[in-house]
Amino acid sequence: MEGYYESSISYLNRCDTDANGDFNVATSVHYLVNSLKNGSDEDGHSENNSGDVAAGDITQSVRESRYAWHARCWNTWMFGTEHEGFVSSPAWYSEAMYQASAGLQRHLCDVYGIPKDRNHIIGHDEKKTAAWRVWMTNNYPAIDPTCNTHTDPGQYWNWTHFMDLVVGAPSIALQPWSRAVDRGSNAVLSVTASGAAPLRYQWRKNGTNIAGATTNSYAISNAQPSNAANYTLVITNSIGSITSRVAVLSVNPLWTQAFADNFNVNSAANWNLFWGAGNGVSDFTTNWAFNFSNANYVANGVTNPIPAAPNSGGSKLGLKITVNKNDATAATAGVSLYPKNISFSNSYSLRFDAWINYNGAAGGGSGSTEYLLCGLNHTANRVNWTTNNGTASDGLWFAVDGEGGSGASDYRAMLGNGASAPTVMTFAASGLSASGATSDSVSDGFYQSLFPSPTYESGGVPGKKWVQVELSQVGNVITWQINGVVIAQRTNTSAFINGNAMIGYMDPYTSIASPAADNFLIVDNARVLIAAVAPTISAQPQNLTVKQTSNATFTVTASGIPSPGYQWRFNAVNIAGATGSSYTRLGVTTNDGGNYSVLVTNIAGTITSSNALLTVNPLVPFRFDSADLLVGNQLKLVLSGEPGSSVTIWRSEDLTNWVSITNIPNPSGTVEFIEPISLDVAHRFYRAQWIP
Repeated sequence: MEGYYESSISYLNRCDTDANGDFNVATSVHYLVNSLKNGSDEDGHSENNSGDVAAGDITQSVRESRYAWHARCWNTWMFGTEHEGFVSSPAWYSEAMYQASAGLQRHLCDVYGIPKDRNHIIGHDEKKTAAWRVWMTNNYPAIDPTCNTHTDPGQYWNWTHFMDLVVGAPSIALQPWSRAVDRGSNAVLSVTASGAAPLRYQWRKNGTNIAGATTNSYAISNAQPSNAANYTLVITNSIGSITSRVAVLSVNPLWTQAFADNFNVNSAANWNLFWGAGNGVSDFTTNWAFNFSNANYVANGVTNPIPAAPNSGGSKLGLKITVNKNDATAATAGVSLYPKNISFSNSYSLRFDAWINYNGAAGGGSGSTEYLLCGLNHTANRVNWTTNNGTASDGLWFAVDGEGGSGASDYRAMLGNGASAPTVMTFAASGLSASGATSDSVSDGFYQSLFPSPTYESGGVPGKKWVQVELSQVGNVITWQINGVVIAQRTNTSAFINGNAMIGYMDPYTSIASPAADNFLIVDNARVLIAAVAPTISAQPQNLTVKQTSNATFTVTASGIPSPGYQWRFNAVNIAGATGSSYTRLGVTTNDGGNYSVLVTNIAGTITSSNALLTVNPLVPFRFDSADLLVGNQLKLVLSGEPGSSVTIWRSEDLTNWVSITNIPNPSGTVEFIEPISLDVAHRFYRAQWIP
């Protein structure tokens, strides 16, 4: 105000007129704020008013419903607040004035929806700021940003501090999202908050402070079951505090792949497909191994090629599905696809990449609303889609459209109903509130923050972008995620607890998109994961006792999901190449005696078998027991040694040249050999060779 508080109030309250009947005071302002009680400064300004009130006092002079007149052409666009003081001295800018005025501006912003930023909270001298003038020209071209002639609050006004106070107590613009992550992966919880600086953060796990977790985000590496919990963030500053909503972190079991299809070839034979139509006439197409390399889409007025899916490795082949656009009859239509010859129970997860294309711009065009479906626990022998089809239904599934054009439920949770059409679950029962949504409409703040415009042409829904879809059953908890964020999570209390997974597409409306070619679904990288099961051993390897030189075979019977691998060990040392469910030691020696065991391993764990003792009995050595000369000049040799072998007898006259005489079986361990001899031979030598 370039003056004193009390005198300014008195001046503005004057109602006297001049000789022409015009008011002598042609100025007004909504609010005035006192800086100092009887303040003074180094420049000689001194109030000296016995009636002055406390610093921070506020006076309203004009109702907020009326214009005030103090900033020329800006007047009809804003609320005006004048502050006691003089631009030449910082002495007048007291903390009490900052606090009081900031509270007033915060109130006005909250009541009238005015953003708390420096484009909307300005001084008379804002006209000097080139960036603000450009912003005004772009956003409020009807206002001349240079028409104001005043210069306050001047160079000493602490805008940074003032804006911190205006923003005030902490507030949360973006709450933490619930997530379900795979064991061993990483998880990040984050919050976007504002408020007077400095803001202080403290993450809590199940209500207990986490040491060192004092920023607006909290990262968990190598997530394990012990990390599954309810997380909150407490944000405080000098004005107050706020606690975020609860973000539930779930940690999935270790998964192993049970089914996969990247749609790079025509894989129709791997799927069961069922269709439905309101008029009973088939109205769908499937294009297997659809090449979308030359397919374009239009978003935010720009034409672009459809990119490769996130998990495709760069491939632009997928499954394209259309419904309700292949004839001239506008009728509801839907398809359901199930992997063939597969059924799941307990914990499993369906995952795939999806592109929902639609006609028109943001919000879609004529007949644009169609839904992506994903489901679990189906019998896989029927189409499961909308509620008005009048056909039998089973399992549970979720639906989301691409452009938010439903006019009601853009996110849906469906439940099979046996011989009747499915039921759309109430929002309260659906689990859709898991990350803070308060409705199933595209306008809900949670969906808008997850799929923000203009990144997503139709804010709040995932159309015209690749998204990663995941639907899991872990125990009895059903979790639906898109791009790693929980959309819905609930306990499954239905009768549908096992069965097959489903990917589907439907148009529940009797209208055809125009142009029809713009509406389609592309699916890529579909897979079903099942929970890994750690190995167990049902039959341990057994002790063996064998003779030297024979073979020794150990076996183990084990199971697990996925099928386990094996590593045999001898005396706790791995045996190279011994990686089967059985192991044979060939031609054992006494050195091979010892403990044999096997490590049985898969991704879920390792189990070690009991030791199996191998005892190796040495062979009975062969020896000559006796040599007798029988009547008739016959020599009888008696030998003994390891039974079950045979013996080759050799003879020599000079210990140099040996001749093999015969091979004799040795079933009992004793061998007799008789041959005639000549008494004319001076020397004759014999030796026996053991043949195993």
